[in-house]
Amino acid sequence: MNFRSLFVIFFILIITGCSTDDDVIRDPEFETRLIKSTEGRNGMILQYQNDLPVKILLHGIGEQDFFPVAMEIEYNENFRVSRILMDTQGNYSLEDGFDFQLNPEFWKIMVFNYHYENERLERITNVSGTTIHTVKYDSHGRVVEENRSGSYIPASNTWVKSEYSYGSTGFMNYYKTERGEEIKEGEIVVDEKANPLYILWRDFSLVLPRFYIHNWNDNNIPYQPYNILEKYINGELDYKASFEYDGDYPSHYFLEIISGTYMSEQTSPSLDLNIIYN
Repeated sequence: MNFRSLFVIFFILIITGCSTDDDVIRDPEFETRLIKSTEGRNGMILQYQNDLPVKILLHGIGEQDFFPVAMEIEYNENFRVSRILMDTQGNYSLEDGFDFQLNPEFWKIMVFNYHYENERLERITNVSGTTIHTVKYDSHGRVVEENRSGSYIPASNTWVKSEYSYGSTGFMNYYKTERGEEIKEGEIVVDEKANPLYILWRDFSLVLPRFYIHNWNDNNIPYQPYNILEKYINGELDYKASFEYDGDYPSHYFLEIISGTYMSEQTSPSLDLNIIYN
């Protein structure tokens, strides 16, 4: 091999080695931990089989000693969510545990069918086959847009479009939401710790149906790997969160609503949860 050939190979190696972080977005190297429960108002408990979350019990809005919401999760051959059955008018207790079966033929059971394109969640449909949620990605596989019909209960004609932007470090740092003629947008500030909801999204394509206006799932966006500390609306602080951590994962979550944008008579200005892992 002559000197010229060696020089060409050496030059190619230099160029390859100098690729920027924007060329490849790497997932943070967190140890995988799966949520067992969140204790507190709007808390939830998950049941796993073979490391797959298969059933979830959730508290509703307000103080209750029972679980009005139950979910069953089914999977495809790639261990991605294929269907979620949900009862929002139940009366489930810890004494009964997860000893329930939801019948999709029963009138009050909601059905969410997950559809994939190239192994990425593309859309969610309801029991009649109507699309109620779509997801779009950038070239790195990050979610940059989602469209959802109303709040899922009921599936209304009012579509909500959310767009997400990422900084050069790969952190989600900006959002824009459109509901009809109403537009909200602003900065997102995150920590550098593992978002437990993102683990469920990354490993199972599990994104919980948004049946609460004010809940952890809405406020700590599951499509990105870090926890949201602050979110702004048109330059004004909307809410802020504080965490206690156990290693790379949060063990306690306190959310304080500042602007009251998502407030209603049924919600309180804060969310206080202890997070338990398997």
